[in-house]
Amino acid sequence: MKIFTLTVLSFAISLLSACSPAEKVASKKSQVIIPDYQLDALEKAKGVEQTAKEAEEARKKALADAGA
Repeated sequence: MKIFTLTVLSFAISLLSACSPAEKVASKKSQVIIPDYQLDALEKAKGVEQTAKEAEEARKKALADAGA
């Protein structure tokens, strides 16, 4: 039983020592998880922004054509 416990403990220590605490903290800070629904909302917002730009360009062109 002691051999099994020592084996498990040594395996756990080797797993824990594979990454230093600084690497763990850095990887957690740099990792950003964005849910799918927020990505969908972002894509829709970009589409709305593009449509608004196109509408503004069309309005300017129509005003220029009407003035000319």
